[in-house]
Amino acid sequence: MRWDIFCRVIDNLGDIGVCWRLGAELAARGDTVRLWVDAPEPLAWMAPGALEGRWPGVQVLRWTEPLPAGLLQTGSNQIGLALVRDGGSPNFIVAAPVIGDYATLRQAYAVRSFVLNDYNTISYAMGLCLTLLSLIVWLRGGRPALLGWLTLLAASWSLRLLYYDLADPPWRGATRMALLYAMVNLLPVAWLNLANHWDGRPWRRVASISLLSYGLLQALVTAILQW
Repeated sequence: MRWDIFCRVIDNLGDIGVCWRLGAELAARGDTVRLWVDAPEPLAWMAPGALEGRWPGVQVLRWTEPLPAGLLQTGSNQIGLALVRDGGSPNFIVAAPVIGDYATLRQAYAVRSFVLNDYNTISYAMGLCLTLLSLIVWLRGGRPALLGWLTLLAASWSLRLLYYDLADPPWRGATRMALLYAMVNLLPVAWLNLANHWDGRPWRRVASISLLSYGLLQALVTAILQW
């Protein structure tokens, strides 16, 4: 059987390392492997001789887009998708592979691509601008509580979108997840207190109770992630 493994190097070379070990193991079992990597240079020290083709059964190729014509053989082709990251990474949107002409597929999926990429970038860019403006007005005075909650709402919303847009969000594992939940769980707290201060006559203790609930929930989430 011939395997084509595609690897995009993102962060700490764990991705290319896993793909290389998978390819080498398949080759050791008698299969033929073509490893497509967008940045194969680390293999020069991770697997000496791999780039020069000195590993039996494994051919390392540079992955370019669109893929070379005639990549799939006539007959039965099976496509699978494996995502390799450390623990605590929810920011994956996976759809079934679609085979077809590159230009045609790019046009057909233009709207989805815009929503998942450019629209997200525009959204958090506008949100960060709103955060900065509300922060400036808040610091200059005038309805400080209302503007403070607006700043917190815009910041948590924008940073959450930015988090999903990062190829490699800060920190690792449980800490990464705790950071995400800290931003997500802060949204309803900010919304609630913004609405409570909207008419200038806030209900007492709403802020303290909501922030206390947020702190307890975040502590519980962190404990679960560390467990």
